[in-house]
Amino acid sequence: MARLLQTPLAQMQAIVDFDLNKPGATQGNKYLMYSLHDFQIALMLKWLQPVNFQWFMVPYASQFFFELYKSDGCTTKDETCFYVKTTYNSASLGFKTCQSKDDPQGQKCSFPDFKTYLASISPVGNLADLCNKTWPKPQQS
Repeated sequence: MARLLQTPLAQMQAIVDFDLNKPGATQGNKYLMYSLHDFQIALMLKWLQPVNFQWFMVPYASQFFFELYKSDGCTTKDETCFYVKTTYNSASLGFKTCQSKDDPQGQKCSFPDFKTYLASISPVGNLADLCNKTWPKPQQS
């Protein structure tokens, strides 16, 4: 799942860098669309571990939206001016690192907090190496 979100996250980063006038930044795509099977969407829900969200099955035509916004009137010129809203079938999703006094469900996630959360649930290291690794069989008790 971490690999699946690499391109959208890179595009969000490109938009933020371009808006902040970082040297060498190019404007990223404003819209990306992926097509997934229901089991991939179920894995995404399991991997993301949204706060206070329960699901039983993935209905036909399910969808995720990861939307990047810029805060109105933000005076700092850094990534904290941007935030991400995540929805699954029109239900807002919140994450642990995004919870605050103003947003206890964590549904309006600052861009830095969103990246921190994804990094905290993502595997560390080269994904191809991890997939090819021989893992020990679980011990039977």
